[in-house]
Amino acid sequence: MAGPRTRYGTEWVLAAAMTAYTLGALGGALVIARRRPRSQGRAAFAGLAVYGFAPLSLMLPVHPAAVVAAYAVAGIGIELFNVPWFTATQREVAPDKRPASPRWTSSSRTAWRPSGSR
Repeated sequence: MAGPRTRYGTEWVLAAAMTAYTLGALGGALVIARRRPRSQGRAAFAGLAVYGFAPLSLMLPVHPAAVVAAYAVAGIGIELFNVPWFTATQREVAPDKRPASPRWTSSSRTAWRPSGSR
């Protein structure tokens, strides 16, 4: 599989993309922590949907800036999903079952990885 190093001849694209992803995730977490959408589920899944721009930018022959921008958008999107998901899990799961809840969430995410989900 051709990644950023083989396509662009350098590793700076990958470093910049990961930095953009991290900054996007921090920004997305701050936005969703402050703003509560009416339909948190729809907002969460819309955020999860934009995560697809990251691998798409690696598949298409685009400028390195497009890869970095796609990773920034993916970082924002994944946090728009993660914050409501994990707060809802903590809110909806009974207090005596909360220690097991993160294990089940992590296990289900790991089980779905072969399908391309995060």
